[in-house]
Amino acid sequence: MYFQNIKNTSRCKQNYQLISNSRFKIKSGFTLIELLVAISLMVFLISIVAYIFRAATTVYSQNEDIITIANNARSILEFLNRDLMGTLSPSSTSRQCFRLVNGGENNFTKAKDQFGFNSITTVLGQTRPVRVEYKIIESKVPKTKVQRVTKITRTLLWKFERYVTEVDGSEIVDKVGKSLEPETLSEYLVFFNIQYDGYEDVGAGNSRFFELDEQPGTDENGNSYMDMISTDLRSGNCIGDGQTAEGGKEEPKLPRRLVFYYQIFANEKEQVQKTFRHELSIQAR
Repeated sequence: MYFQNIKNTSRCKQNYQLISNSRFKIKSGFTLIELLVAISLMVFLISIVAYIFRAATTVYSQNEDIITIANNARSILEFLNRDLMGTLSPSSTSRQCFRLVNGGENNFTKAKDQFGFNSITTVLGQTRPVRVEYKIIESKVPKTKVQRVTKITRTLLWKFERYVTEVDGSEIVDKVGKSLEPETLSEYLVFFNIQYDGYEDVGAGNSRFFELDEQPGTDENGNSYMDMISTDLRSGNCIGDGQTAEGGKEEPKLPRRLVFYYQIFANEKEQVQKTFRHELSIQAR
């Protein structure tokens, strides 16, 4: 009997130990509520990190777009300033043919004005007289050949290009016979508007600027730039070629100053856009 009691006692101790161990193991785990709280905190932290990363990426992308727009604007200004500084003076040899072309839109923010003139500039390592033309053409997506539009407002985008040819309009070729390609100054142009100085209040130094579709004042001889506004860069009237204006009037002088307004995007995303204004003088009179 004694030994039987001992066995029962030892067996009870073993059962108690098993029960204690099982209770300990149950207490050491996570409850369902604890797991849900942990998962919620993890999702919250991941959301914060994702938001910070997305915000940083957006800022970086916008900064890159700002740099792209600034580079395009600087390139446009440098070319315009250099070409206008070298504008050839009108003479009896008809070395100049300055054309201003109304883009066909009277709306300022839809203007696609163009212009061309003869200038002295550096081409293929040589400084010589050439014909310079600034044109607005459709900016097309390479694969589909469809004109680019912005993603949000579906605004049409245009390509702003600078063409350089011989004074007579023929192509310039390099030593291997390859034609000189046009330079693309921007592929995301929204509008390009040109204004030129009129004759009013010249003595007072308050010369007014006019749109290409606007009737300007006239000089003492009744001459007007409007008589020389062209519809095409390669045809029509031009200033400085020695020809008389309409109605037998004397040919107007070259504009003294031009004002350029244009707006460009960095790309189709429409995140960053900027409008620029450049007022440049024409040296040749």
